Amino acid sequence: MNDTNNMGTPSVAALGSAFPTGAGSHAGQSCNQCGATVLSSGGGYDTIPGQSNERLSTTTNRGSLWPSKLFYFLWFGIVGAANLFFLKLQISGGVSPGEAALLNLLVAVGSRNEQLISALHRAAVWSPLQGRMTKYAVNRMVHQFGGAHASAALCTIAWLSAACAISFKADGVTVEGVLAVATLTVLAVMATTATPAIRHKRHELFEKVHRYGGWLALGLAFAQATVANFVAANFVPGATVLDVLTTLARDPSFELLAVIAVLVLIPWLTLQTTWDVDAEVFAGKVVKLTFPGRGGLGTFARISFDRIEWHSFSVAFHDPAAYRGRGNISLLVASAGDWTHRLAKRVASGNVPERIWVRRVRPPGFMYSIKAYRRSLVIATGAGIAPVLPYITSGRAQIFVIWIVQDPEGTFGEVASVARRHPATYTWDTGRYGRPDLAQLAIDAARALGADSVFCVSNREGTETVVNACLAEGVPAFGATWDS
Repeated sequence: MNDTNNMGTPSVAALGSAFPTGAGSHAGQSCNQCGATVLSSGGGYDTIPGQSNERLSTTTNRGSLWPSKLFYFLWFGIVGAANLFFLKLQISGGVSPGEAALLNLLVAVGSRNEQLISALHRAAVWSPLQGRMTKYAVNRMVHQFGGAHASAALCTIAWLSAACAISFKADGVTVEGVLAVATLTVLAVMATTATPAIRHKRHELFEKVHRYGGWLALGLAFAQATVANFVAANFVPGATVLDVLTTLARDPSFELLAVIAVLVLIPWLTLQTTWDVDAEVFAGKVVKLTFPGRGGLGTFARISFDRIEWHSFSVAFHDPAAYRGRGNISLLVASAGDWTHRLAKRVASGNVPERIWVRRVRPPGFMYSIKAYRRSLVIATGAGIAPVLPYITSGRAQIFVIWIVQDPEGTFGEVASVARRHPATYTWDTGRYGRPDLAQLAIDAARALGADSVFCVSNREGTETVVNACLAEGVPAFGATWDS
């Protein structure tokens, strides 16, 4: 193998001729552009060409989160603006603070509905809007829809605080007021654990507080609405329990709470329990879980072993003919936290989970938006190859893949063979060549390949580095949005 770079740093300046299926013809030859030798490995290739001389422009700001968070804050502002309208109505007596709080709570819960998210992803991908950055904006708006959730949740707390203050000022301490304050306290705790400082460091705590806190807050809100109607009935001569229940059913606040409760209940109605679980572990730290089910390109599955703690993973493989036509899906679970570490250790010891709970709905993730583009560059690190594999095995998207991983065969076993079988897969073994400059790598590859979009599946730091660098260079770039 020739290495034209004395520093030992690979680059991708000579990859343009390989997109999308040129790796096989390029393999084993000296590249005319840089003199590097390209070695084929099962159809994919491993290249050590010289470093590109064209560096990132001085305008690239790798530290700024504004470009990658633009649409998150846009949704945040849209919901905030709607609440200014509610404030105007409240001043004129058209809506009460309590009703405004419930409307915001409905938006906060509804924006997490998996069916709605799936519909929005599909609408964005098949949108007739064709401008390069226009298409990017439409898809990214869907990816960062979580901004609407966060803004509505905070507005719920603000309106409920106002409702509590007005209630205590007008009526003093009442049962309704105490229940409202209890609801407000629970929501405030939920919002606190959702802040990045806590959410990313104590993610399991965040999940539990959101789940149980959400149920508790909803129960308290129902109790408050019920008490309010029974208290009001005391001032109506001859009112019966049936009258109170009828009034309660017609109460707009109670009706909003009923809709919210249905939205909360829907995911639990789609649970699937299966005892057919296969698991294998690679290098003691990557688990491949296989179980009955179906999953499309760019989707993910939510799983649990106890129905209490839930985790989401991208669908890596789908065999529609398995399990007598029921189909199966496989997930790759890398040992990155307490839960995943325990799972890897458990499977390595031969203790395969007997059963698993899965949500039947497989919502799309940001990788679903590959379908919106003609040719895409995908940069994946480690287990980030998982959501890329369905595209590799299906051949239904024109993509070029750069997989950055240490000892791919030793760490991922057969998965590495599948990934490298793709005719346009470039494997960067960090054990041999060290860690690359992700931003420079993405820009060089996108330019050389003529890619009209870049997708990065990595950790938070790596993803933000690539996305910000590409956006600064005018290249549409997508990555996971941890706060969405």
